Amino acid sequence: MGVSSGGYASIGHLLGLLAALPAPTEAGERFWSDLWRSSGTAYLPPVNIKAEVLQALAGEGTTLARQILSAVEEMTPPQRVVAGEVIGQALAESNHDG
Repeated sequence: MGVSSGGYASIGHLLGLLAALPAPTEAGERFWSDLWRSSGTAYLPPVNIKAEVLQALAGEGTTLARQILSAVEEMTPPQRVVAGEVIGQALAESNHDG
């Protein structure tokens, strides 16, 4: 099953968001660990995310998109709020660097 043009656009938006967040490297480990813990889901452990981000940057972002969507679907509303705060804080910090 192929990815539609809308699917490619969605993956592009996802990669744009990821580009503004800390990379899933040792330097960004705290962010990804905080996001994983706040989400309460098994879909976002930093080791898995690193592999998926690298695949996405190589042009195959479908798995990463599905993984993140599955994580969001599993989260309770309070977990979504906390995960959103973790993401928002990282985005705010990235704006100060540039």
